[in-house]
Amino acid sequence: MDISVVLNTRDRPERLGLVLRCLARQRELPGGLEVLVVDDGSTRDLSPSLESLGALDVRLIRQPPLGYAVARNVGLGAAAGEVVLWLDDDILFDPLFVAEHLAVHVEHEHSVVVGDRYNTYLADLDSPRSRSLVTAALAGDWAGLRRQSRRDFYARVTLRLFELDSGGQPAPWLNFVTRNVSFRRDDAKAVGGFDEGFQQWGIDDIELGLRLHQAGVGYHYRPRARVYHLETPLHPGKYQALQESLRYFRGKHRGLEPGLFEDFVLGRLSIEELCASLRSGHRQELPDRDSLTFFQTQR
Repeated sequence: MDISVVLNTRDRPERLGLVLRCLARQRELPGGLEVLVVDDGSTRDLSPSLESLGALDVRLIRQPPLGYAVARNVGLGAAAGEVVLWLDDDILFDPLFVAEHLAVHVEHEHSVVVGDRYNTYLADLDSPRSRSLVTAALAGDWAGLRRQSRRDFYARVTLRLFELDSGGQPAPWLNFVTRNVSFRRDDAKAVGGFDEGFQQWGIDDIELGLRLHQAGVGYHYRPRARVYHLETPLHPGKYQALQESLRYFRGKHRGLEPGLFEDFVLGRLSIEELCASLRSGHRQELPDRDSLTFFQTQR
């Protein structure tokens, strides 16, 4: 079974280079591995990121800065693998990471595979401590990086769905996060790929995940497929961008999902309330909910 790994990037050659080095170290793959890097309008030279990668098959696709969803569809359209694994351009992972994703797809034909997501809080990659931890991890010693990391807030909340209900859950699409998710290429194309109507950052991936769920594609959680995100401070403009994406989401879908998702992300609804609302067909509010939002954790 062949797999295409797709990354969208812009102006982050140092971080991109670390991702590609992790991919060059992957083992126990049952088929071919191609890597597609979609450069969405970089002004910096990305060529140093592509050096010293051995036999890794990397294809760099350059385009003007057309936005997240357009760049994602370029990568999806260029992918040759039966399975597509989508990653961010600022993560680290161990040599069995891709094999963990593929193991599920070998057993289940129409599936989305969700991995785990941790933040490292190493914003300054040039600091001696950051260089030491990253160098050790790439050499096979992940202990220091693990001690530095913790599961990101959104993952900590939404991955509970797989603990609360392993089958028949109403909102597995909350976990379709392109930092660490894989799916069948033909399944994504059958539902129309990423919606290019999303002009701003935020939830174009979640919305595709919803459509895959509505089409009957199953979701599976693979905790050992873990990425370590090289966290950077949240840009203040991202909150406004999210608001615009939420408005587009509400305008596109007539069901409960967009409104419930907005209330969940902004801390007005818990994960349990969101699921109860979808099961009942109307909004449910339960006692003792956690009102902390993703954005409050970044301040």
